Amino acid sequence: MLITRREKVGESSRKQKQKGEKWTRNQNLYMETQVSVSDAGSGNYIIFCYVPMYGVTIAFKDFNPMKGIMRSSWVGFETFQKLFSMEKFYSVFWNTIRISLIRLIFGFPFPIIIALMLNELRHLRMKKVIQTAIYIPNFISWVVLGGILTSILSMDSGIVNGVIKSLGFQPIGFLTDEKFFVPTMVVSMIWKTF
Repeated sequence: MLITRREKVGESSRKQKQKGEKWTRNQNLYMETQVSVSDAGSGNYIIFCYVPMYGVTIAFKDFNPMKGIMRSSWVGFETFQKLFSMEKFYSVFWNTIRISLIRLIFGFPFPIIIALMLNELRHLRMKKVIQTAIYIPNFISWVVLGGILTSILSMDSGIVNGVIKSLGFQPIGFLTDEKFFVPTMVVSMIWKTF
């Protein structure tokens, strides 16, 4: 039995018509799904971005946990006036700005430079060891990392100061001396958030 060209064209147009009917039947379902997904996204955004903003009002209240946010008395800018009038406020503020800038200046290019250097390493086993040493802090909490750094950099029993003492030098207060604390903190932050 021979199929003529006209029958082939008729069959393909029937298939296209069926696809079109299928699309029209499913179009409502598709649109409903799209609307429900966008509603879920909007709901998530409202719940996790706007609702917590209510807690910001604590800054303007004399917050008492027993009374809660609603029943705590309103004090307006009194808390901010107290904060700005503190003797150490500007010192602490500028230290924060300074540490953030140092961290930005050194923390931004450092991972890129290390990645390029690791890419050039030909010894695969050495590359894996270095990558592991670099990425381990990502899986350790800040509290544990703080304990590790304290035990490594301690003036009395730290490994680093033990080596310094054995070489005949005075121990360095990495965590107590002002000129060593900021670099130590910045290096540990870069290492942790690498």
